[in-house]
Amino acid sequence: MKQNEIKSNIEKNKVDKKKAWMKILLLGALGAGIFLRLYSLGKFSLWYDELITAQWGYIDLSTFAYNAGCSQIKTMLSYLRIDQQPPLYYLLIYLWSIVFGETAYALRIFSVIMNILAGIVFFKFARLFVEKNTTICAVLLFVFSPMQMWYAQEARTYSLSVFLGILMMYFYIRALRENKPLMWKRYLFTGILSIYSNYFLIFLILSFAVPLLLKENRRYFKKWLLYTIVIFLFFMPYLYIFVTQFKSIIGFSWIASPGPKSILITLTNFVIGYNNNPVQYFIFAPFLISLFLYGLFKFGRNKSAILTLSTFLFFPLVASYLFSKLITNIYLDRAFLPFSFLFYLFVANGVMNIDKKVFRIPICLFLVFGISAGSVNYYKGYFPGDRDQEIYHMGVHKKRDYSKALRFIAENISSGDVLACADMQANLIIGVHFRPYKYPSKITRHIRVFIPKYNKMPLWIVRRLNHLKNGEWLPISDYEDKETLHFVEFRKVKVGEVKEGRFRRIWLISSFWDDGWGIEADASAAREYLKEKYKVICSLHRENMFIELYEFIETGEKKASEK
Repeated sequence: MKQNEIKSNIEKNKVDKKKAWMKILLLGALGAGIFLRLYSLGKFSLWYDELITAQWGYIDLSTFAYNAGCSQIKTMLSYLRIDQQPPLYYLLIYLWSIVFGETAYALRIFSVIMNILAGIVFFKFARLFVEKNTTICAVLLFVFSPMQMWYAQEARTYSLSVFLGILMMYFYIRALRENKPLMWKRYLFTGILSIYSNYFLIFLILSFAVPLLLKENRRYFKKWLLYTIVIFLFFMPYLYIFVTQFKSIIGFSWIASPGPKSILITLTNFVIGYNNNPVQYFIFAPFLISLFLYGLFKFGRNKSAILTLSTFLFFPLVASYLFSKLITNIYLDRAFLPFSFLFYLFVANGVMNIDKKVFRIPICLFLVFGISAGSVNYYKGYFPGDRDQEIYHMGVHKKRDYSKALRFIAENISSGDVLACADMQANLIIGVHFRPYKYPSKITRHIRVFIPKYNKMPLWIVRRLNHLKNGEWLPISDYEDKETLHFVEFRKVKVGEVKEGRFRRIWLISSFWDDGWGIEADASAAREYLKEKYKVICSLHRENMFIELYEFIETGEKKASEK
């Protein structure tokens, strides 16, 4: 009897020690995840999409509204009409910036918090389907995923949608299993918030009907239908803007059409991230898919888990793929980030069900190697060649540091100078960093220059300003002189010509998206135009920006300088 008690105590101590180590591992992973998401958070400058977010900061938005002579609400609606993103994240950033400011660090820390919260909810969600060891493995995949780190450090809506997406899934599964009114209400609330954070979560909500095919869930069909209808009814007030946004991408989407390997690459990106070369994809894609399939198989007779998890993962991906092929291109890896957890769960289930350590340990080490390589490349700033962009990382660009270029302008700018931007990326970079209230002692003018001949006049600028104020705008084809340099001035909401001598000193800022692309044709033409009429005082090329300072010289001065 005593021997049995001793054996029982020994076994209990072993279990307790194992649980303690599991807790330490989980807390260590959480700590490491927080550290990695905060590390180098402000190293790179805000890129184009993040600069759009910065325009929603309280000071920026209120200043723009004041200069345009309209309310902040009208300005917000104007911004949303020309954007392609839902409003929830922008509204939260507007409120967030009132307290925490509008620096790159302040804007990005919100995404860090959302991503960490998503990881915590993922742990609880995974426990609904698998044991604790597998759950911890899945959470580790999430914590150290380079793709998760990328968007946790980006001031965009993706981390928010990841948090709301996994939270909505968690409450929905709880509602099906427990049928408690509180869980159904939480599903309703998170569902409303979800579609206002990421339109692709609409596909996820529709996929919730599939688990209802199971015998044990059929009795909840009417309840699911009722709550889902209510979710979409709450979306109705925003429908007009949603339709306006949708019309803007029909036949004019910059997103490339998905190829036969797109879904496979998306799943691979979930684990190893964007910062890899084609060889790494060639090696790790079949490796990860093998683990996924094995994890799917090892769910065994648990039809509910197989049907539920695989549907939640693949329905949004396949629906978006078909939508892109049949209507317009919308397939974009980062939009599917809320579904990445499901892939982590299958892969983790595959890893943890490899019985023999002689196989499991090398597989785990190889998986760690793949994730580590992507993470190291991410923090080092390595990015694969542009020729691979449409295949492996559509719409994703190398992160850059514009601080030296912007400091060069700030140190040399004088009152009365004109900041002329020759493309939309440069326009946004300069527009956000050189707001008048940031440099009160150096009054400057910010303009967007263009030559009508090249048909590069950004129509979204026209639409935005026309929503705010009745400006005198002409279609590009109606400009009489199509080879003259024109400009748009934002604060005064007007268009004009850059006539000789109109501006004494002009800073011409142009840029390109990725290495090897070169500046756009209209930007190149603007440079040539100014070189004929102005003298180049100084110039600088940093990262992907060209900065040139031009000064107007009177005819007499020109002749003297030529002599």
